[in-house]
Amino acid sequence: MESSKYGYERINRPTNEKFESICNKYGFHLTQKEVQEFQLLMDQQLTVFDELYQMPDNLPLVKYPRTPGYYPSPEENKLTIQVLSGLSVTQKPKLNELESI
Repeated sequence: MESSKYGYERINRPTNEKFESICNKYGFHLTQKEVQEFQLLMDQQLTVFDELYQMPDNLPLVKYPRTPGYYPSPEENKLTIQVLSGLSVTQKPKLNELESI
């Protein structure tokens, strides 16, 4: 891609020779006319992406940035299930405790 000050201006198009070699690599044997037709179709589609890249993002400003958070104490959440190393459960509620919720 050709870059600009604000991102990408234009997606690079493959040459006819490069496109033909890619097609041959995957078992598509095209005539020169077919290669040119596909190049035209591809150029039309990539032009749409070029226009999208030039549009501003218009993202709102972040009012409340993310924080790493904290682990609640046992008093704050008595039914918390704590998972260590992604696999082992150190505390789990009993079925009769779940029924009372």
